Order: sequence, then C-alpha cells, then structure tokens
Amino acid sequence: LLQQLQKRSQHDQSARLATEERAKEAQERAEEAQQAHQRALEELQAVYARATKAENQVRENAIKIADLTQQLSEALTAQPAVKSQEVSEAQLKASQLEAANLRARNESAALKQKLAESMDDIARLRTALNEREDALNEARLHIEDYEIQLNMLRDAMNQKSSVNGFAPTPAY
Repeated sequence: LLQQLQKRSQHDQSARLATEERAKEAQERAEEAQQAHQRALEELQAVYARATKAENQVRENAIKIADLTQQLSEALTAQPAVKSQEVSEAQLKASQLEAANLRARNESAALKQKLAESMDDIARLRTALNEREDALNEARLHIEDYEIQLNMLRDAMNQKSSVNGFAPTPAY
C-alpha cells in the first residue's frame, strides 16, 4: 500500500509539473497574443489618423473646386481678352484640384479598407487571447487539484508511516 501511495504521489507530482509547464506555455502564448493585439491597436490608430487626414483633404479640395468654379463663372462673364487667360488658368487649377481630389478619395478608400482589416485582426486577436486565458485558467485549476491530491497522499503516507513506526515523510 505504501508503494502504491508513493507511486501515486510520484505520478501526481509528474502530472502537476506537466500541468505547470502547460500553464507556463499558455501564459507565454497569452502574452504574445497581448503584444500582437497592442501592435494591431497601434497600427489601427495610425491608419485612422491617415484616413482622417485624407477625408479632411477631400473636404478642402471640394471647397477649392467650388471656389474655382465660382471664379471660372466670373471669368466667363468678364472681358473677352482677359477672359480667355483667366478661363484657361481656372480650368487648369480646377483640373489639378479634381485630380488631387480623386487621389485623396482613392487614398481614403484604401485607408478605410485597411481600417476594416485591422478591426478584423483585432477581433481575431481578442478571441485568441480569450481562448488562451481560458486555457491558462483551466491549467491553474488542474495544478490546484494536483496539489490538493498530492498533499492528501502525503498526509495519508505520513499517517501510515506513523502507524507502522516509520518517520514521517518530509514535505517537498
């Protein structure tokens, strides 16, 4: 019976050590997931700032286009000699601003797409982090169970040793 208890104690101690190792690995994976989550958040903030800047540029370009359209309209009603040069300049400015506006819209759309992808990454990382935290908590519960069982076996062995006249087994 003492040998069985000793074998059981050794087995429980091995299981506890293995569970502690799994808990340590789960903790490391959870930390890695948290770091990845933090990097994704930082990238998301940068993308959001760029998207906001692009949207502001689109608004500014729209205002400039409206102003140049007004200038073009006024130039069309001006004197014919001055009118031709001002119209050409206004048309050139308008086409340049329309091109800049188109580029800003394209960049804004690309940044919004990247923002959506980053949000998906964050959701995926949060799910992974939660799963790893759950695994870590489960491993901790197993460690606690094994420690309780190990202590019970030690107590039983110490009681058995006391009854048989042997010295108590020291705690590990």
